[in-house]
Amino acid sequence: EAGYGIEAGYGIEAGDGIEAGYGIEAGEGIEAGYGIEAGDEYGIYAGLRVRVTNREYRTIRAKTKPDNIMCGEWEEPCTTTTGLDRDTNCQNNP
Repeated sequence: EAGYGIEAGYGIEAGDGIEAGYGIEAGEGIEAGYGIEAGDEYGIYAGLRVRVTNREYRTIRAKTKPDNIMCGEWEEPCTTTTGLDRDTNCQNNP
C-alpha cells in the first residue's frame, strides 16, 4: 500500500493486494495474490518498457480484474493447492 503512486522499472509482485493512492506503473507485469487498486480516476499501467510481442511481461494478474487498466492485459491467475501458479499457461495444474 502506498499513499501516493507506485512506479517500478521492472515488474511488481505482491503476495496479497496492491493499493495506491494514485496510479500504478510497471515496466513489466503486475501480479498480486488478491486485488490491484489505483486511486480514484488514476490508471494501472503494465508493460511500459517491453516489446508488444512479449505478452508475459505486460500481464496484470489478480483474483479480480481492476477497473482502470490503461495499459496491459488482465489475466486471472491459476491456483493450485499450494497457492498461485506463476506459470502463465497454467498447464501444470492438476
